[in-house]
Amino acid sequence: WLLSPLVDQSAIEARLDRVQALVDGSTLRDALHEDLRTVGDLERLVAKAAVGRINPRELLQIDRAIRAAENVREHLAKSKGVLATDAEHWKLPIALADHLRASIEPEAPVNVQKGGVLRAGVDADLLELRHVTTHAKELLLEVQKRETERTGISSLKVGYNNVFGYYLEVRHTHRDKVPPEWVRKQTLTGAERYITDELKALEERILSAEERILALEVDLYGRVVARVCEEIAALQQVATDVASLDVLRGFAINASAWRYVRPGINSGS
Repeated sequence: WLLSPLVDQSAIEARLDRVQALVDGSTLRDALHEDLRTVGDLERLVAKAAVGRINPRELLQIDRAIRAAENVREHLAKSKGVLATDAEHWKLPIALADHLRASIEPEAPVNVQKGGVLRAGVDADLLELRHVTTHAKELLLEVQKRETERTGISSLKVGYNNVFGYYLEVRHTHRDKVPPEWVRKQTLTGAERYITDELKALEERILSAEERILALEVDLYGRVVARVCEEIAALQQVATDVASLDVLRGFAINASAWRYVRPGINSGS
């Protein structure tokens, strides 16, 4: 604005009308303070999203910025005159804010590669993989219980070693109850160890879950950023509207503090 001052009288008067409204509306001026501050540098965040360099915490800031801008719009709408009219033209991507809040963990790390960025509820596969990593022991005990009931081998237990992974151990006294589809892998002094297709599948799920979780989170995060990019024009307009209001509010604060008088504009004739 300093580098490109207005030269059209109607445009100058329109700007002064808004400053006047904020000079007269000290309560509104004060009410806008916190929300304007919360919006922050939205334009910078939008630019980072556009080139795919935005981190999870910055995405959460976009959510906060949109909601703060909505609060600003509501304050303006409740006022009278030109500012209320301005508020009617504000278009805020609230659905994007909802999507960000539903997708990103509130305490997400800055680096996506550390994991724990996405809420589990955003994807069924992510939810299942996290369940596997946090409930591996319970899942193995479920297999043990189910196979014990199916075969009648009361001493059956699930174990693990580095050679062939998870196994079912059967004491020799119950060897005749072993189902034909079980594959024997090791014979001990008092027992034999077997593997099953179910155990091998569960083992793969457990051992690869962390790696798969990270890969899936990176992919899902990319989709969230892409969703932000779909709203770049809307976000840039929000940033412009908020920035303009912020400057006008600054003018009004100084005008009130220094008792500035509104200038009269004429054609110079």
